[in-house]
Amino acid sequence: NASISTKLNFSAPSTLIIHPQLAPSDPFRLILHWNQLPPSGSSCIGKELGLLKVRGRCHAQEMKRLKWKCVFLAGFLTLCPLLTAQEAGYWRALGSTARSITGDVALSSEKISINLSTNYWMAQIRALTPAELSAVFGVDLSAPGTGSLYRLNIPGNKRFAHKNTLCGGEDVKWMATQTDGRTLQIAFFSSSHVPVLTQDALSNSDSTALCGVFQYQH
Repeated sequence: NASISTKLNFSAPSTLIIHPQLAPSDPFRLILHWNQLPPSGSSCIGKELGLLKVRGRCHAQEMKRLKWKCVFLAGFLTLCPLLTAQEAGYWRALGSTARSITGDVALSSEKISINLSTNYWMAQIRALTPAELSAVFGVDLSAPGTGSLYRLNIPGNKRFAHKNTLCGGEDVKWMATQTDGRTLQIAFFSSSHVPVLTQDALSNSDSTALCGVFQYQH
């Protein structure tokens, strides 16, 4: 059997231990264990949660506190895929276009930093299909990698590397990404509506308002 134990310390008196356990008869089991110092007179010192049940008899007030901690944990685990996505992290500009306009960039789940000087909020709209990745970035349909479409707002008069703007003075409204984990491509759009990411639409600059495609590497 293989077992991995992870601890998250939220405060001095409590520790959350996450035990993902792998076994032939039990492909994946997640055990959440709270080691919490109890109030005086309480018998509920250790609380172990299975995926569907809680074992142990605890005071109602303690259970209420535990419930909210579990709600917080559920939210934390939901965000984890975003924080560990292939796109996240620091990326060095690759090629003359990116080096002369955007400089290096950094992506998190909610922000993009361009030229490592200014942060902009962004919202992920959806994942891109292989056909869309191929149309925008020229990658093969069977090539490994993923990408997403984001909504953001970068003022057209904002200047980055070498005092260049992203889209010739137009506000940037959309961003598409493509990455295989080693390299990253970003396309910016100034269209006020959701860009149609097909070969035909991209060949018509008025319909998508493609500003440019920039390449980066880890």
